[in-house]
Amino acid sequence: MRAVSSKVKMESANPREFIRLLMENERRIYAYIRTLIGNNADAEDVLQETSITLWDKFSEFDHANGNFIAWSFKVAYFTAQNHRRKQGRARVHFSDSLVESIADKTSKMVSLLDQRRELLAACIEKLSDGERKLLQLRYEMGASVETAAADSGRSIQAIYKALSRMRTALFDCVNRGMSPEEQA
Repeated sequence: MRAVSSKVKMESANPREFIRLLMENERRIYAYIRTLIGNNADAEDVLQETSITLWDKFSEFDHANGNFIAWSFKVAYFTAQNHRRKQGRARVHFSDSLVESIADKTSKMVSLLDQRRELLAACIEKLSDGERKLLQLRYEMGASVETAAADSGRSIQAIYKALSRMRTALFDCVNRGMSPEEQA
């Protein structure tokens, strides 16, 4: 019966939209769950249960005005609480008030981290082409400093100094875009 009701519900909601939203936010949902659950295996189980619940209830989500990540966090919170109750005799058991406090703080941090990520992207765009290429080579492609030095024809020490200057400049640029109470 449950499968039938899910199918009927999803006819009114767009399955592609659900998949897009879930894929876009799955890492953040998992990170949030991980703050509530003590180990990776249990967090993976809770993520799966949360994903199923999100799918089942997606037709109830307010697509026009809703915040998918906030809605997902709420579902994840209750799924994690249910999981913790089932675990009852676990070796490490946190109080409900501690878990609730952690959940609240984590939820508030998500928008702050998203804002910092957007500011960082804008700050990277302000760098020169050569600086962006060096950052991309080192951090996106995972090249070692030695490889970056060889590719650019510069010394290893010069690459370390350039990366250090860029990290400082990017940190300052992001912080300038944040309000004083949000700055690191």
